[in-house]
Amino acid sequence: MKETITLRKMPPEIAPKGAPVLVAGGVAMKKKGGKWFSGMTDDPFTRELNWEPKWWTAIPQQND
Repeated sequence: MKETITLRKMPPEIAPKGAPVLVAGGVAMKKKGGKWFSGMTDDPFTRELNWEPKWWTAIPQQND
C-alpha cells in the first residue's frame, strides 16, 4: 500500500481548529484563540507550543 501525504504550506489562520495535524516535530492541534498545542506529551494537547508551525498536513484516516 502506498499513502500519499499532501504537504500544505499554509498561513496559520487556515489550519483546522480542534483537529490533530502533522507539523514539523510531531503532532499538534490549533485550538480556539489560534494557539497551537503539542500532541507529543503525556497529557496531549495541553502544552502550548512556543513556536508557530509554518506548515501542516492532515493525518491520514485510512488504516488499510
